Amino acid sequence: MKRFKSRRKHKLLKLILFIIFMYVFFKITLNILDNEVDPSKYINYLVNEGLNYKVNNVDNILNVSLLLDKNIKSDNKSFISYVDKVNKRFNKSLIYIYNTHDSEEYKLDYSSEYSVIPNVKIASYVLQEYLKNNNIESYVELNSIKKILDDNNWIYKDSYNASRILLEKNNTYEYYIDIHRDSSSYDMTTLNSDKVYAKIMFIVGLENESYEYNLKLSNELSDMLNKKVNGISKGVLKKEGLGVNGVYNQDFSHNLIVVEIGGVDNNILEVSNSIKVLADVLSDYIGDDDI
Repeated sequence: MKRFKSRRKHKLLKLILFIIFMYVFFKITLNILDNEVDPSKYINYLVNEGLNYKVNNVDNILNVSLLLDKNIKSDNKSFISYVDKVNKRFNKSLIYIYNTHDSEEYKLDYSSEYSVIPNVKIASYVLQEYLKNNNIESYVELNSIKKILDDNNWIYKDSYNASRILLEKNNTYEYYIDIHRDSSSYDMTTLNSDKVYAKIMFIVGLENESYEYNLKLSNELSDMLNKKVNGISKGVLKKEGLGVNGVYNQDFSHNLIVVEIGGVDNNILEVSNSIKVLADVLSDYIGDDDI
């Protein structure tokens, strides 16, 4: 008897999902037809692109439905662009997270007892998890920078050449985040507020010809961070000249962020506290910018 009731509930859920999906589908169709789009182009789009996105759950279906209530321009090109943004927001990894200096470590704490060395790679995975909680998918680079250096007979100063190879292989993302760790003292990299935070600082290379874009993005994120937790961001450090890289691969994308989270004396809990705030800010920024 219980099994029979369970099957009935399962069938009912499937029926509800099907009804919601068909509602969304017909709403898209009505929006298109009301705006007098060329039917042949519309059908071609549906066959080749329009139904390629995955509807993973009821929330995504409802979100898409709500988005369709916004004004859509009358031409087919605008509609396709709009749906692409919906697809991107719900079904595609938007952020590529990597570490040019992936051997940078934080202060050893209890995690070292379990042979876990807290470093910027772990910080990257923490960011990925917090972003996922905000419905933003990201990818953390798995390859070792040291291996690329060894394979090419390069030395540590060539690390940005090594990470450039990885960037070139992952050139379809909207945003790129290179996470580092500062080498300053604890008092310079720590904020005591409602929690203990590892301070955040953005780096922009002025030897990149289009650095203004990266600078604008970094300044906006820094300001948003400080609005959430006053003093958590140390701002943007602009670098050029002898003894520095000066570009930091930011010529690869206007949306490439180089960020230092905490310092050598911060522990991974303090770093995690700050990454939570950074993930919320990135979610707010991308949410406003992407759709």
